[in-house]
Amino acid sequence: MIHDPAFTLPNFPRRGAPATDGPNSPRRGAPATDETPVTFAGVPVAAMEAIMALRCEQITRFGHTPEADLAAPANHLVKEVYRTAQMVREDHQFNVDPAIRQRHLVKLGALVLAALDRHMLEQETLRHD
Repeated sequence: MIHDPAFTLPNFPRRGAPATDGPNSPRRGAPATDETPVTFAGVPVAAMEAIMALRCEQITRFGHTPEADLAAPANHLVKEVYRTAQMVREDHQFNVDPAIRQRHLVKLGALVLAALDRHMLEQETLRHD
């Protein structure tokens, strides 16, 4: 089952939280500070954390679940991904404020996840029909 209601997202440590991601983590045993990057198996995951947080907000706050997305036209999310990718391209082209660029990149990542969630649910539905 793709969308198991019992599934919970991993509890990624927040910045400054004690390191818990394995014996080879550069953070293991290091004092927790805001400058210490969050890692997963020693790899910084700030971007993944930001994208997942936005995707979770899309689902929990706004109800943009894969099931709800199925009610929209099939190309709706793909168009949103395209529009947001265009914004990111223009951000780079016109040297837009890095904070705005980052916000657009995070939104793009979350939209790609939403489109993939919808696609996977659609495929699962077709297999069961």
